Amino acid sequence: MKDTKWLIGLFALMLLASLGAGEARAAPLAGKSVTVERRDMDFTILPNGNVLVRETWQVAFHGGAFTYAFREISLHGVEAISGWQIAEKNHAYTPADTEAPYTYTVENSPALTRVTWYFPETTNSTRTFILTYTLEQAVWIDEGGDRFRWTAIEDGRGYPIQHARAVIHLPVAVEPALVKPIAYHNDRKTTKRDLRANDGQTIIFETHNLADGEAWKIGVRWPHGAMTAQPPLWQREAMKQVTVLERQQRAEITPDGNATVTASWRIHFQGGPFTTASHAIGYAGSDEVVPDRLWMDGQECHRDNPLCQPEIFFDEKKVEMRWLFQPIIDGTHTFHLQYALQGVVWQGRKYDLFQWTAIEAQHEAPIEQAIIVVVLPQTYANGQWEAQAEANGQIIPLAEANGRSFGWKVNNLAPGVGVRVRLRWPHGAIHAPLPHWQQKQIREARFKVFTGASVLLFLMGGLGAALLVWYALGRDPSSGQAVPVTPHLPSDLPPGLVGVLVDEKVDQRDIIAAFWGLAHKGYLVLLPSAFGTLDEKAIVERRSPPQAKSLHPHEQAILDAIFGYKNSTTFKEAARALHKHRKYIERVIYGDAVAARLFRRSPAAVRRWSRRVVGIVWGSVVLILGLAFILLRAPLWSRLAFWLSVAAMFLGSVFWWLARFMPRKTRKGAQEAARWRAFRKFLAHIKRYAPPETVAQQFEAYYPYAVALGLGRNVVKQFSVVPNMPSPPWLLFPASLRANRQNTAATKTTSSNALHGAPEHTSSASNALNAAAQTIFDDLSDLTDGFFRSLDTATGSSSSTYSGSGGSSSWSSSSSWSSSSSSWSSSSDFGGGGSSGFG
Repeated sequence: MKDTKWLIGLFALMLLASLGAGEARAAPLAGKSVTVERRDMDFTILPNGNVLVRETWQVAFHGGAFTYAFREISLHGVEAISGWQIAEKNHAYTPADTEAPYTYTVENSPALTRVTWYFPETTNSTRTFILTYTLEQAVWIDEGGDRFRWTAIEDGRGYPIQHARAVIHLPVAVEPALVKPIAYHNDRKTTKRDLRANDGQTIIFETHNLADGEAWKIGVRWPHGAMTAQPPLWQREAMKQVTVLERQQRAEITPDGNATVTASWRIHFQGGPFTTASHAIGYAGSDEVVPDRLWMDGQECHRDNPLCQPEIFFDEKKVEMRWLFQPIIDGTHTFHLQYALQGVVWQGRKYDLFQWTAIEAQHEAPIEQAIIVVVLPQTYANGQWEAQAEANGQIIPLAEANGRSFGWKVNNLAPGVGVRVRLRWPHGAIHAPLPHWQQKQIREARFKVFTGASVLLFLMGGLGAALLVWYALGRDPSSGQAVPVTPHLPSDLPPGLVGVLVDEKVDQRDIIAAFWGLAHKGYLVLLPSAFGTLDEKAIVERRSPPQAKSLHPHEQAILDAIFGYKNSTTFKEAARALHKHRKYIERVIYGDAVAARLFRRSPAAVRRWSRRVVGIVWGSVVLILGLAFILLRAPLWSRLAFWLSVAAMFLGSVFWWLARFMPRKTRKGAQEAARWRAFRKFLAHIKRYAPPETVAQQFEAYYPYAVALGLGRNVVKQFSVVPNMPSPPWLLFPASLRANRQNTAATKTTSSNALHGAPEHTSSASNALNAAAQTIFDDLSDLTDGFFRSLDTATGSSSSTYSGSGGSSSWSSSSSWSSSSSSWSSSSDFGGGGSSGFG
């Protein structure tokens, strides 16, 4: 406890310290802020593609002191940023590596440029800064129109801007209608609101009240022809595009079961530069992929060739071959590749099979035309071979078939669409052992059969063991001859024990049945509530019968639970008391069942012991098999362990379920259970075995056993139609209340007769008695149902393998190729951006 208090105290101190530190850090910022009153920008576009920029910042400092400011600009959409100059109205800043006032530093990285300038300590005053610099090659050059797009106000800042103005000067004057200005606030187009002027050479934008984190982007497009510059490198990168004009794949199968593959690509490159090309071949469907040679534009690629050099990479799934060449911009070139697929033919008893992914689905560029040729080891007559190719589920017709050479031609293959080829011919032309991957498939197929048989035998053996365990340990002895159905109680066994004897468990109806059994024995009576009804406010009184019979321990436990030291209680309080002591009462009932020699051991104890054994045994089996699945390195045996562990979990659940049937009766218990089951048939269909009138006097004796056997309401319904049916003696109604009930029932009966045209001489008194009895029986059923609801609420019950698959091809300046041709109306392709701030 002391340790716990010490830890709580330490945590509280740490929390207070962190809060204090946070306040200490926040304190200076609370009284220190910046507002940019104006930020004006002037962009002058030069014919060579550069843009001269002048920014004027009018900054109001609140609190302080402030000593520096910075501006970061992203290099997206520009080759470089140079020519930095910083000035104020009367001072020109000088570049330096110090933080002295009126100096600045410039830091360049591949992604951005950062300028930081330092000024004298400033508090509660206004300063005006002038920034000038050059954006190198910041204009997009295109025959459809040149353009300049720039993030004039970056979103990465911690201050508001009251007013901003941007002026763009084109290199030449053109018709104003041919100039297309554009403006965005973040991703919201605001051209009409922000545009102030457009005379064909000068375009002016203005905006107000830019909040922290709000970017302002501006741009303009004008007719092509005024610029002398060529498209910049970043534009060529963005416009890079590859089209495969023709792709040829030729596979020649040799008698040793291998295939020699020659592949060629005729590629048109747009934009650039491109410096690499690659093609990957998966191992699936072959024993090995052996690269041979690579060519480019008719020249073989090798280490000493400066125009083209090869690179080859191996991993567990594929071989990747690359061409490294001099930068290519806007041209058409041819690439060749030769390699061998070893052990690529599947050999059967009657037929051999070649399945090949001729065009991989992972190609990134569209293919205008693909030609695929497969040559067999020898020539076959028509009808002896089958040849098929498909792309994206569509069959490609044969373009060539002479019995040995088979060709297909397909046009316009989009990226992501591959071509697979399948050929079959008579066995005998291949003189080689089965390829390793086929042998593996055969082993796996056989092991699947072995796994299925093992799991099936395991399941059958486990189920057989379950049946054998139940037969040896849980099956009840024979009860002897069939028991006739009679209206007599089979024995003096109390209702609570009858319930547990029949279904081998104590539930709420057994406790309720024992309650009514005590009423039948005279140990308690029920009186109506103050409203004259039998409801939860009805009175339960304890009585001592003149000829007291000995009580079973569970009956005494129920009386003690209900009354304690009292002699009366309400029905609602009785139900609460039974719930409170329910677990104890259940244990006593089980003990009475064993003491009465109905069971050898308590059914609850047998079920607990059985499930404990099941948990230990089958849990161990599942644990061992699970560890085998994890630790075994052989995939097939690991898979067998997995399925056996699944089967073991299923068998464990079967044994767990079987535990409910493991309690075993004695011979006496089996005979008693047979007699009481026969009596249950009688209670379920009294009219079938005896007229209810002849056994009406037995209702009060029958009812507790009917509740124990789950037939309480059924029995009440059958007896409620008996004329002049007496109510049980343990239901005590005062004479005045009984007469009042009879009068009320008589009034209802007379009204009913009148409505139905019954004769006036009908015995209304007799009908009234019957109606009163019906009311009492309904109350009794409702009381029993209320018992069930009270206990329920309180306890809360409730496929084919193709060789070469998995490959890919790409043509790019890095490991993959991508293209982006941004739309003029998009807000996602503005240059610049970045951040700025003060400190």
